[in-house]
Amino acid sequence: MQVDHLILAKGSSVDKDTQSLSVFELIEQMQIQAPQFPVNVPVHAVLVFRREGEQGVVSDPWQLILKSPDQTILMSQNLEVKLEDGHLRQRLRVNFPMQIQNDGTYQIVLRHRNEKSRSRELKIDVRAITDISKRPPSS
Repeated sequence: MQVDHLILAKGSSVDKDTQSLSVFELIEQMQIQAPQFPVNVPVHAVLVFRREGEQGVVSDPWQLILKSPDQTILMSQNLEVKLEDGHLRQRLRVNFPMQIQNDGTYQIVLRHRNEKSRSRELKIDVRAITDISKRPPSS
């Protein structure tokens, strides 16, 4: 199984009749203005996996990780991705809070959990900019 896409967005939805997926407000960079930090920003990770020639039902262990600018792991979630027999692709939506602690580049990592496949990893960098000059005065 291989990852075709990993997209980060502020929202997503699936039409109950057509099963069409809509993704809203893609995340590439965040400008955060908040009275205090850390701030949790809701994130939707949309993942698409596809077969690499396997036959029948395929089940694969993956891990979604959020790292801070100093590479501290802020969140780690295990995913079990299952491709049914006859299906070429499987999409998955994972909702999680992205904890913004300060300025810097945060990293989303999708990693295969199989020890022999350590090289199967996809990374996305998201730059967070905090504007402390616009914080409201404390009362």
